[in-house]
Order: sequence, then structure tokens, then C-alpha cells
Amino acid sequence: MRFYKKISTASGVAYIVLGFLFALVNLGWFIYFSRTLDGNIRDEEQHAAQKSAIAASTFLEMKKSNLEVIARALSDDLSDARNYNLVSGLLREKDYNRVFLAGFSGAELFVADRAHTVFPEEYVSVRLTDEFTTAISGQAAFGQVRITDRFEPVLTVVVPVVSSTGKIIGALGAELSAKSVFESIGTVTINGRGSAYVVDNTGVLIAHKDVSLVLKNTNFLNRLVVSETLKKSADVSTNANGGVYVYDNEDGISIRGAGAYVESARLAVIFEDPKNQAEQPLTIIRLLFGAVIGAVFLIIFILRKINVNLARTRTILEQERNKVSAILASIGEGLLVADREGAVVLSNKVAWNIIGPGVEEINGMNLFDVFPLFKNGVLISKEEHLATAVMKTGNPISSTLSDGISFRKKDGTDVPITMNATPLREVGLESEAVAGVIVTFRDATNEKRLQGELVSRTDEAERMNSFMVGRELKMVELKDKIALLEKEREDKIG
Repeated sequence: MRFYKKISTASGVAYIVLGFLFALVNLGWFIYFSRTLDGNIRDEEQHAAQKSAIAASTFLEMKKSNLEVIARALSDDLSDARNYNLVSGLLREKDYNRVFLAGFSGAELFVADRAHTVFPEEYVSVRLTDEFTTAISGQAAFGQVRITDRFEPVLTVVVPVVSSTGKIIGALGAELSAKSVFESIGTVTINGRGSAYVVDNTGVLIAHKDVSLVLKNTNFLNRLVVSETLKKSADVSTNANGGVYVYDNEDGISIRGAGAYVESARLAVIFEDPKNQAEQPLTIIRLLFGAVIGAVFLIIFILRKINVNLARTRTILEQERNKVSAILASIGEGLLVADREGAVVLSNKVAWNIIGPGVEEINGMNLFDVFPLFKNGVLISKEEHLATAVMKTGNPISSTLSDGISFRKKDGTDVPITMNATPLREVGLESEAVAGVIVTFRDATNEKRLQGELVSRTDEAERMNSFMVGRELKMVELKDKIALLEKEREDKIG
């Protein structure tokens, strides 16, 4: 058995090793063909993403330049009405949603949007934002891209306002709508595959052809991926860098794409191509085939182990069954074990012989049907049966020959028996509830015959004893009479 076990284990390990080797070979082919076929596609994707990023960067730089031109045209007196006219003129361009002019202290001197214009006496606030702080230090600044209530991507651009003497006296800012440029980016495709989209530097989706993903604030990339991975490739321009990455979208689909990062606007333009993997079905099939073969070898090994364990279990069960059979056969009394419903679950050959022929299949039959009891010739009902009493009370019950209990065979013959009924309890339960009954019994025909003979002989002995005692009494009486006659005779002679 040990030798067979060693051989079985060794063959199983061999199956697993061969399966894994086959799977690794196919995986190598998969990686090789993937890299070969992906080369040109990756270049095209990278170019598309970089082109879109340059377009976005150019758009933002152009809007910033427009603000700088207006800022240089403002007079030193920022409250001059002519300054208001120049600033509000920006709203005639569709990409400006809101403009404002603020003093060096941060107080807004003028705020205007497409709906109305607000002058200082109506609205004054302090705008100590990072963009304003950067602007009054002498540098133009872009704010974080955000989505408005109308789900429109916007960002703030702030440029410094310099006086004629070269002193910074305030800041000019505008809220830009990036909808047009982002929509144009979203239409970029290569051979009908994939699309471009825009994320901010935290990975939150800003623009995508699927508007529902934008509305859900879907996060496709984390800050590390945008800020580090996309910026590792060679520079495309002063404001855009390229890179390649892999990510899983919310549906769990692996997508490879190319990206370009726009540093000035803190956003990334990504080109996704979900069909790249599907372009290599043969390679995927080879990989899956290898995995299946490996799984088959593994299953064969497991099944062999299961078969060995089953064979060992069957052998153990057969041995235990033989032991139980030997124990049951060695018992000199009939044995019947029934569950709480009265069905016989175990019996022995002695019980079969007592009950009568044709009862070898007694297991499964009802105890009260195969083992009816009589007392002094009267049938004992199921409710008064000894087995029922044991299951109700949980106490063992015994009957002796003097109780007059007998079993009636199918041919009508009454067999006097003595029996013991013991409760069968559920081991392990706190209550140890009665699960059935164990009945042992034996044929007391010979005992009853011997008992009858003993009674008969006892009666005869008693009769003989009475006769002998009476005879002795008669003899004593005769002796007394003889002695009396002898005395009377002597008296007469004397």
C-alpha cells in the first residue's frame, strides 16, 4: 500500500509539472506575440494621445495669452470704467464663462458672467486662492479642472496685472469652459478603435464619450499613475509628456492605452483601446488551452488521490462491517435495533431464526409488524409494547418467563420468550434524547418445558412425601395398639 501510494504521488506530481510547463510555454508565446503585434499599435496610440494633449495645451495657452493681452491694456487705476469694458469684452468669446478683476489685496473690483455684471459696491470678497497668490507673485496660474452643475469641465486662469511702472497691482482671472476642446479630444480614434478621455491629476474622469461615467465621478487613475507613469516618456512639447500604462476600469476589463500629461492644466489626456487584446484570439486560445491541459493533469491527480482514499475507506468499512457481523453472529440472543419511528435498522441471524423463515430482509420493516408480542395468549397493542414503553420513558424494561410474554410466528405458533429492551440514545447531545430502542430476546421454549417438568416432579414428590408420612403415622399407631394389647395380656396373666 505504501509503495502504491508513493507511485501515485510521484505520478500526480509529474502530471502537475507537465501541465504547468505546458501553460508556461503558451504564456511565453502569448507575451512574445503580444509585444510584436502591439509595437505599431502602441506608437499610433501614443501619437494620438500626444496630439490631443498638445491640442489641449495649445488651447489653454491661447486663452492665457488673451488674458495677458487684456491685462497689459488695463490702466493703472483698476477701478476705471474703461477697464470694466475691456474685461467684460472677454465674455463675447464662447469659452469664457466668467471674468473678474481683483486688487492686490484680493478684493474683487469687478465680477461679470454671461448673466449679469457685479460692481464693487454690490459685491466684494477676498480671493486668497492658490491661483491668485501665484498671479500676484508675477506668474500666470491655472486652477484645478472641475465639473460644474451642468456637468461642464471648467478651470480658472489667473494672470498678474502690472502697472506702467512695472509694479504688480492686481490680478485678472477668467473661468474657462474646456467643453469644446475636450469634446474634440473625445472623438479621436484610430482605425475605429478606442477613444480619448481626460482625467485630472487625482484620476477623476473629466471628459469621456460616455457621459454617464463623467456623471459618476469615475476614478480611472490614481495620482501616482498620472503624475509619475505618464511623465516618464520623452517630452512631446514644453507642456506635454507621453507614457504607456495599464489599468482596470470599473467593469474589471483590462485596457491598455497611451497618455500625455498637460502640466500647466494639471490634467492627462488618455487614449484607451479595449480591443487590443481581442486582436490576438489565437494566442489567447493557446494560453487557455495550456491552462486547460494543466488543469486536466491536476484534476487527474486529484481524482487518483480520491480513488486511492475511497479504496482505503472501502477496505476499512468492509473490515468494520465484518467485525460487526462477527459480533452479531456471536451473540446467542436475537437482536433487533429500531429507530424512534419503529423501523428496524439492525438485526442478527438469531433473531431471523426465532421470527421465522423469509425475514432475512427484516431491516427497514416496522418492529411492531415483525415482532408482535402476546401476554397469556392476548395480543399486546403497539401502545403497550415493551419497545414503545422504553422509547416513551427512556428506561430499560425486562421480561421473564413468569411474565407470560410470547411471540407468535406467521404459522400461528406461540414462542415463549424472555427479553430486554434498552433505549438507544443520541451520543454527544446534552439531552441525550432517545433515538430508538435495542431489543434482545431468546426462545424460552425449553426453559418453559423444563419448568413444567420441574413443577410436575415437585408435585409427585410432594404426593410421595405425604404418602410416606401417612404410612409412618399408621405404623406408629399400630405399634401403640400392639403395646397396649401386650400390656392388657400381661395384666390378665399376672
